[in-house]
Amino acid sequence: MYFISKMKNIFQKIIIIILISFASLISAQETQDAQKNEYSFDRGVPQECKDCGPCSNETTTQNPICTCFEKIVFQDADIQAIYALLADTAGINIVADPDLKIKISLKLENVSWCQFF
Repeated sequence: MYFISKMKNIFQKIIIIILISFASLISAQETQDAQKNEYSFDRGVPQECKDCGPCSNETTTQNPICTCFEKIVFQDADIQAIYALLADTAGINIVADPDLKIKISLKLENVSWCQFF
């Protein structure tokens, strides 16, 4: 009887060790899966903006996206309208979700479209 009790005890310890090892393997796999699904967004500087310098009173440019504005004010403006204005002025495509219904107020002084982006 002692032998059977001792074997059960050893068997239980082996099962516990296997379960702990299995749990750590699952945890490691979940960590790897989570790392694979991490997303980052780096919009960087658009190629068109590389030639744009800081805004000044003397700044003139042929590139529309480098155009500097003394003052831009949006008050309770629809974000779709602002994106449309940006796209038209800068000569680029901006696609926004049609369900995006946001009103924003914004005041910018002495900035170019590149700085606005």
